[in-house]
Amino acid sequence: MVERKPPVLRSNHGPVITLLVGLATAIVLFVLGANAATEELDSRNASATVAPPATTAPAPPATTAPAPPAKIRVAYAGRVDGGAATIAIAIRDGAAIAYLCDGRRVEEWMLGTAADGKLSLSGDDAVLTGSYDKDSAAGTVTAGNKNWTLDIPVAKKPTGLYRSTADIRNARVVTGWIVLANGEQVGIANTEGRLAPAPRLRLPSGSATVNGSRVTADAIDGSTGAGF
Repeated sequence: MVERKPPVLRSNHGPVITLLVGLATAIVLFVLGANAATEELDSRNASATVAPPATTAPAPPATTAPAPPAKIRVAYAGRVDGGAATIAIAIRDGAAIAYLCDGRRVEEWMLGTAADGKLSLSGDDAVLTGSYDKDSAAGTVTAGNKNWTLDIPVAKKPTGLYRSTADIRNARVVTGWIVLANGEQVGIANTEGRLAPAPRLRLPSGSATVNGSRVTADAIDGSTGAGF
């Protein structure tokens, strides 16, 4: 009697496992390849991106600083047309002072500018506009309800404008003088609003006796800066 051996059972899982392993490997390789391709594409896109051109703010328009006023220091003195009053004008580096006076009851101090040959001054109740050059000053002046024209020459010392300010007997006294080329003097002493003809000014010292007290006047001619 021949002894029979039991049949050997063979498993069919081997090929399946191998197939699954191969499939998984293929999937991994595919994913890795796709990621690499994506990274390369992103890198190329980043390299191909052109940065926008830098913008430069427009430069502000060039500005030219105004030229400083010319250093003109001069004075003028004379009578207005008709001779009813005298006037003196002093100029210093673009600033101007003027004094209009009839020697009795009309006086006006004016301040303003003198630039590019043009005058523009004003006071409490007066306005002066005009022009000037190295020889003369001309224009119009209005004080109160009166109008005058003027064309006055350069003042050569002692001709010109003088002023003193002093406290006399507890009162502020402001006195103005205009000295004309012929030696005539026209001025008013203003004692806190009370007007009186100015006493004679002694030249060249510039002294005078006002309301019983001795005062010294400053020459307002633009050269020393007095009054400006």
